[in-house]
Amino acid sequence: MNQETKENFIWYLLSFALFIALYTEILSFFDIINKLSVVIGWLIFISFFYYLRKAYINVNSAKNFFFQRYDSYYIFFIFFVILVSFIICLIYPPNNSDALSYRLPKVEQWIQNKDLSIFPTSDLRQVMYPSFSEYVILHLKLIFNSDYSVNFIQLFSMIGSIIVVSLISSKLGCKNKNIIFGLIFCISIPMGILQSNSSQTDYLVTLWIVTCIYFIISFIIKNRLKYIIGISISLGLATLTKPTAYIFLFPFCLWLFFDVLKNKRENFKYLFIIPIVFLVINFGIFFRNFEFFLNPLGSNVG
Repeated sequence: MNQETKENFIWYLLSFALFIALYTEILSFFDIINKLSVVIGWLIFISFFYYLRKAYINVNSAKNFFFQRYDSYYIFFIFFVILVSFIICLIYPPNNSDALSYRLPKVEQWIQNKDLSIFPTSDLRQVMYPSFSEYVILHLKLIFNSDYSVNFIQLFSMIGSIIVVSLISSKLGCKNKNIIFGLIFCISIPMGILQSNSSQTDYLVTLWIVTCIYFIISFIIKNRLKYIIGISISLGLATLTKPTAYIFLFPFCLWLFFDVLKNKRENFKYLFIIPIVFLVINFGIFFRNFEFFLNPLGSNVG
């Protein structure tokens, strides 16, 4: 899979994620979160997306990248880990404490209420935590009427993360063999393997974090406006997924800020796009938390 194809994959991913985030908030505003509205929205979006897309994933280039003679054994290991996680996702429905205590219950509450409004609960995590992962669960639940698809969010995020890691490695000048070692390191993290077949959010937020880092590096190297847009969307999605994204992305945002001040002052105005897109993506959860807790980040009592 060549660089252009993998970067197009990231843009497609961001497009679908941005649609989920914004469309869910729109449905909530009109109190029409239900199966019909979700299915119609996806049919319209996919039809529109189909006619606007400019690139396809090239199967031949993917084969050339993944199956060179010297690294085929390493690639087999990567696919083996993914296959095992895939089988576990198929067999076992979500069953960890987070899923059963607040992730799945709040999705069911949203479906019942037909909106994302704060509701009475003994577990404040159900109403004040950033919820992009639950937005995805909501769409899957309404479309497929099953909880089994929930685990695949993390698995797909793991696959997406290793693709983005390979892109970052390439940007830093690594050769194919070094990139493969980087992918093996990424996919063999014990906690990552465990969470790749669960309903946690850590791999999903990881996907947006590494995507944001990739776009930051790309902008520093190539100085293109499209990478600022990529930074803005991935940063907004990361913080809408899990608050720890603030901590991990802060030093990279500082790196971007000082690089622009030093080397790209004529493009300093581009940086104002980042907080605007960030607030658009996170406005819903910030507003609901401020309205109820007088704090956009929610209460400090869990």
